Amino acid sequence: MRKQFKVLLLASVTLILFFWYFGHIDVQRDGRLNLGDTKRPSRPRPNAPGIESIMPEMSDKEARKELGRSGWRLLHTILARFPEKPTQAEQDSLSDFLYLFAKLYPCGQCSKDFQILLNQHPPEVHSRDAASQWGCKIHNLVNEKIHKPPLNCSEIISMYDCGCDIRYPSKLGRPAPKLVFDKEDPTRSG
Repeated sequence: MRKQFKVLLLASVTLILFFWYFGHIDVQRDGRLNLGDTKRPSRPRPNAPGIESIMPEMSDKEARKELGRSGWRLLHTILARFPEKPTQAEQDSLSDFLYLFAKLYPCGQCSKDFQILLNQHPPEVHSRDAASQWGCKIHNLVNEKIHKPPLNCSEIISMYDCGCDIRYPSKLGRPAPKLVFDKEDPTRSG
């Protein structure tokens, strides 16, 4: 009897330490476990004065505009397809991606500007709607700076939902427009 008590006590202490160390365990609706903040990677959050771009400046204005359109399309499509209720790991992944995207953006000055915006307006990644609205807000701040009209943020998810997966049905009540990519011209660089 005494040996059973010791084993039970040891198991209880182990479980208590496990739960104390891992915070809380959250079982998602799809059965995935969310272990809280235990595996949260550090964020590359640069301070505004020390912001640097890895990439050189891009002097070709047309190439910069094309890159901007493609970059926004990629970002908005990612945000429109992000899970409605992401796990902490998914939230961390999106946040890390956004900071690294800004740091690695191929236009040097654009990269610096985007990093400054991230410092002023950190990504909101707790849901698909929050992430999409955050992306629209950031896009509109850039549009304001370059004297372009603002996007309609109330339609941002449906504008960039590619309809690629039934897991994320279009909110338009009709199939989302298919993404069409231009054929790459081998004579153009970039």
